[in-house]
Amino acid sequence: MISDCDGHHYPWYGSRNETVVFEGPCKMYQSATIAMNDNFHPHVTWRNPSNRNQTEPNLSHIIRDQSFYVWLVAWNMTTQNAYILKTVRWNMKLEINVDPKKSLGARANLVTSVVPKQPTVLENNIPIPRCSLMPPNANSAQMLVWRPRLGEAQCIIPPVWKKEVPVEEQVVRFDSKLCKL
Repeated sequence: MISDCDGHHYPWYGSRNETVVFEGPCKMYQSATIAMNDNFHPHVTWRNPSNRNQTEPNLSHIIRDQSFYVWLVAWNMTTQNAYILKTVRWNMKLEINVDPKKSLGARANLVTSVVPKQPTVLENNIPIPRCSLMPPNANSAQMLVWRPRLGEAQCIIPPVWKKEVPVEEQVVRFDSKLCKL
């Protein structure tokens, strides 16, 4: 499991509408509204990017299957203890058949349902895996792999994250009030 945070506010997904800081001790009841908006916005390439001489697109099929857990957490910043309030599970399954020879607007055919499966608030909370609280984040760890029908898979774009480089040199810490690695 890996964090989908922005890479700057570990382990938080963001630092605007996604987090609220209450100063304590509190003498009266406090409430806040938090929100998370995750826009699924993948990009694909029409042709094998490693073959610069190729002119005709050859993308024929796209499959993307991702599962996510989102935790609503109260975090005691003095003790560094996390209290899970809710766990939400959601997934995005996407399958598309592609015929690049067809005209624009008719090239892609959605195989999966047009209506995505909705997120589920779990009855029982799931513990947060320790590995998801630390780098690398999903964007730094992902890579683009081209898998042709014939032949070997090729890594076109390697991960940005370098295992041999210390964490401190790869993570920019913008918000010290929200996280301590």
